[in-house]
Amino acid sequence: MKNFNTYISEKLKITKSKLNNNHNGHEYVDLDLPSGTLWAKCNVGADEEYDYGNYFAWGETKPKKVYANSTYQFNNSQAKELEPEDDAAHVNMGGKWCIPTEKQFKELFENTENNWVNNYSDTNIDGILFTSKNGNTLFFPANGKSANEILANTKTTCMLWANEAMNTSHNKSSIAKCTIIQKALPGYFANGEFKYHGLGVRGVFKK
Repeated sequence: MKNFNTYISEKLKITKSKLNNNHNGHEYVDLDLPSGTLWAKCNVGADEEYDYGNYFAWGETKPKKVYANSTYQFNNSQAKELEPEDDAAHVNMGGKWCIPTEKQFKELFENTENNWVNNYSDTNIDGILFTSKNGNTLFFPANGKSANEILANTKTTCMLWANEAMNTSHNKSSIAKCTIIQKALPGYFANGEFKYHGLGVRGVFKK
């Protein structure tokens, strides 16, 4: 049986470890990535890693009920990337937190083992699990997207915004980059989505 001093010592070690993996009040996961990028454990608005969190239109920083072109704040914007005041991760998490770039999503996939998981930790939530060489893990729930007032593609697709607008000749002002991870094809997907749709946000930062 552990004595009281040993018990207190172990508790302090656990507490210190949690504090060391916390930036501005939000827990992060160190996957030992080449760039030093650290990923938030949860989506913005989520309390647990398996929660979907809030949905945001690209460039907007608050969730809303209807995700439609008519309710979008930045129609016809020609911005190529998000400014800090339009970054849902930065505004809601503070500190150095920001929405990932396409390059950071790509780095995540290329430097971890990633597998689609059904019923993650008995939560009845499906999604993709990243496991780094140092043994740490990061989970993206299959949050789908919100279009108009409909939540679609949950259980089958993770959809998270990237920082950049889509560079395409077709409606380039209305499409932004995102990562789309499908249950059927769990590899890396760099894709575009209408900016006015509601997608999830996962914060990153570098020390």
